[in-house]
Formats: sequence, C-alpha cells, structure tokens
Amino acid sequence: MAAKKTVKSEARSDNDVGEVDDTSADLVMDPRVEVSIATLERCPQRVTKFLAAIAASREIRALMAVRGWNETRLAEGRSLLMDILAPAPSAEQLRVQSAGTDSDQKVVEAQKSLNALDEGHFEIAQTALLYNFPDRPDRSPL
Repeated sequence: MAAKKTVKSEARSDNDVGEVDDTSADLVMDPRVEVSIATLERCPQRVTKFLAAIAASREIRALMAVRGWNETRLAEGRSLLMDILAPAPSAEQLRVQSAGTDSDQKVVEAQKSLNALDEGHFEIAQTALLYNFPDRPDRSPL
C-alpha cells in the first residue's frame, strides 16, 4: 500500500482544520477494495453534498486546491453528477422512442378513422332494435 501523506493547511482561521491524513492513495492502490451496491446507490447524494460543501467553504476549497482541485474539476464533477442523475439517452433508446412516436401516431389515426366510420351506426342499430323488439325489458340505449 502507498504511504499516508499529511497535508497541512496553510490558511489559518477560526475554523482551522489542522492536519489532514490523506488515505485516498491507499484506497485507489489497494485491489482488495470492493464497493458495495449500497455505497454505489448513495453516490449521487454523497457527491451532491461534497460539491455543495466545496462551493460553500473557502477553507475546504483551499485544502482541495492543494490536491489539484480547481474550476475545471468542479465542472467535471457537476457534469458527471448530471450524467448519473439524468443520463442522455443512447442511440438505441432514441430510435425506440422515435419508433414509438410513429407507432403512436398510427394508432391515433386508426382510432380517428374508426370513430368516423361508426358515427351514426349506433343510432341506426338502436333504432332498429327498439323497432323490432319493443317488448324487451332490458332494452337500454346503446
């Protein structure tokens, strides 16, 4: 495993965080580390909190700048988060959606045609039934 690094905060304030043990290299270099499904499911919430904390705290940004954090990394983080929250549809998904729209339109047109054909036919059938079978007790309008 990689050795731990200690990062010292140069900026001093009332909210001084002091020394920070950086173990990220240990985790990245260790092939035995496995990520659980629960951890992956919490990832969007954790990233959102992480990005919000960085945006809200000058001290955190200063500490992160030592590790190479900058506006480019922030934009990349936001972009990746948006990819998780609202992924762009694949070419196949777009094709299926387009086919579904065409199919839906055909169904709508077919329904309109059938409605146009049956206009007046129910009234004619009802009149014929009432005329031919006037004594039926269950004769209700169609």
